[in-house]
Amino acid sequence: MDPSGQLNEYTERKEMSADVVCMSLAKVQPGEQRSRLVSVGLVDNTVCIISLDPSNCLQPLSMQALPAQPESLCIVEMGGVEKEDELGVKGTVGFLYLNIGLQVRFLSCDVLRQGLKRGSFSCLFTD
Repeated sequence: MDPSGQLNEYTERKEMSADVVCMSLAKVQPGEQRSRLVSVGLVDNTVCIISLDPSNCLQPLSMQALPAQPESLCIVEMGGVEKEDELGVKGTVGFLYLNIGLQVRFLSCDVLRQGLKRGSFSCLFTD
């Protein structure tokens, strides 16, 4: 969405290393108009985290190899505490978890690390 609220299609396309089988958008933070990242599950048994931030849109942030093909993805924020940023916007700051459902009926849960400063994201998979 642009600043006027008009929904526009992004004209640039992201070439992926394999076919996409699932994806999940992170929650849109208070005071923002778009999600800042998307997780993408690929047929080659990997999950890729891609930035949707306007300053580095469609840039890969992280990738993880999986023991089987991903079937579903869900990014959720949990364990949050209420904070106020530099602009006075109140919101919840917590950990982002990426839940990965695999075709072999196994669920993997990874923590995505998020910078506390608005607009900063460095996503790392952790065990």
